[in-house]
Order: sequence, then C-alpha cells, then structure tokens
Amino acid sequence: MNKKAFAPLILLIAVGVFFSFKLIADKHVFNYTEGIEIEPFQAPDDQTLTKNQAILETISKVISDAHYSPKMLDDDFSKRVFRLYMEQSDYGKLFFIESDVNEFKAYEDKVDDEIKEGTTKLYDLVSSRFKVRLKEADSNYNEALNTAFTFNGNDEIELDGKKMEWCKTKEELKARWRTNMKYRTLSRFIELKEEQKAIAEKKVKLPTDTLKTDTRLESDARNSVRKNLANYFKRINKISDNDRFAGFMNCICHVVDPHTDFFPPKDKQRFDEEMAGAFVGIGAALIDKDGACKIERIIPGSPCWKDGRYEKMISL
Repeated sequence: MNKKAFAPLILLIAVGVFFSFKLIADKHVFNYTEGIEIEPFQAPDDQTLTKNQAILETISKVISDAHYSPKMLDDDFSKRVFRLYMEQSDYGKLFFIESDVNEFKAYEDKVDDEIKEGTTKLYDLVSSRFKVRLKEADSNYNEALNTAFTFNGNDEIELDGKKMEWCKTKEELKARWRTNMKYRTLSRFIELKEEQKAIAEKKVKLPTDTLKTDTRLESDARNSVRKNLANYFKRINKISDNDRFAGFMNCICHVVDPHTDFFPPKDKQRFDEEMAGAFVGIGAALIDKDGACKIERIIPGSPCWKDGRYEKMISL
C-alpha cells in the first residue's frame, strides 16, 4: 500500500480511539491507548481539565507526532485555522457583526498557543456568542417575512461570503436579513408562477381558486421560505456542543491536511460501519404499531436472530 495513503488511515484510527484515554483524577494524567507512541499529557496540579481541553491536547500530540506530514504550529497556522473557523461558523455573514469578529481576532494568531497549552478560549468565545446571535437571527428572519415584498425595484444581493463585509451594526445585519429573505421569496415566487403557468397551459377546467393572484403567490412564497428557515434553525439548534467542538477541531485538522478528520465516537462508529459495509445493531427492523414499538422483521444471523427469544410483531 502507498505509504502516503496508509499514514492518514493510521491517523483516522488514532483519532477515532482517543476517547479511550483515562483520567486519573489525583494525578491529572491522561493515559492514551497503545498503538501510537505519544508521551502522556501531564497537566499542572492546579488545573482542572475539561473534556474539550483533553481532546485538544490529544489531537495536538497526534498531528505533531503521528501525522505523515506534520505542520509547524505557528502564527501562520493559527491564522489559517482562524479564517477557516470563521468561514465555517458564519460563511454568509448573517450572524456575527464586525465587533464580534474583532473580539475573536484577539485569538487569530494564538490558536497554536491554545493547542500547545490545551486551552479553548477561542472556541468558547465563538460558540457562546453564536448562541446569542442565533436567537437574534431567528427574530430577524421572522420580522423580515412578516411584511409583503414588492419586486419592482433594483435591489442587489451578494451571496459569496468571501466577497462580503461584516455588518457594522445590528441594524445593518437586520437589513441584510431582509434582503436575503426578499431574494429567497422572489426565487420561490418565480417557481410558483412557473408552476401556475404550466397548469394554465393545460387548458383544463380547474377550481376557481387554483389560479392565484400575484399577491397570493407572494404570500405563499413567503410562507414557504418561513417554513424552510424554521426547519433550518431547528437543525442548527439541535447541534450539540460536542458536535460544535468537533467542527472546530476539524478546522485544525483540515489545515494540517484536507483529508485528515476528527471523528467523535458516533461519527467514528458510522465511518467504520460504512467502510465495513455492515451495521452493528440488534438485527431487528422496528415499527410503531398502535402506539407500541414492535419487531417487524428479524435479520438472519443478527444478534436478535441468534438470541432466539424474539419473534415477529412482538412488542418491546
């Protein structure tokens, strides 16, 4: 096997199993699993390590000592991680304002120091601020969609985040949300108009309310956009702190190498199952029947099948 292809695989495996380290509370020592020869991390006696700090320190050891193409952890590395993290956190520049980013920039050239010291100040600051701005954005998009749009002006919109500037004030950000919602509504409005045109061209007698006025179509378009945005914000709010931190860790890993990924335990399990072409479970297809969870089908050879105690349609 090609050496360069084999090395990243080792790294993926190493990163995937990092949770097997053990904290010895009285000594503050993390023991790593065998397989990668890395010196254990010794924390100062007066320091209480969080899980995220332990993960960061572990990844630091892996990318420094076990990666086939290690990168120098310096200010240039830090700036690249910071830039990627900002793009990942708010590519469309719809959440943070300029003062937020200026505050974040205090750590722009300190990511390397944080990695070496096992601190997560940048992540903690960005994550906590994002949660605040997320609530404000929820209000901004709903407010923008409460009023009907007119499409007879000469508005412009930039959709490439790399070409956009951060809004200086919350009022500017609110205006950006309105422009964005107007663009989305117009796009949906055009789709609805095309659908209605196709219906009209069929020349089939339809109920009188089938062909709608532009005013009704605009309202339907706004409602459609609102529903999509509600689902989008619902998904964002469901992202756990662990997954948010994994996103930050992947910014670090991807600067080291685009093909190096950090896998939390669940993602690592999913990756292993996809690579193996097999899913590890009880081996029973479940359905909801009359309010009860029941076995619809038992997969031959599965743990459930081997157990022998479970039958089709039994309630669990």
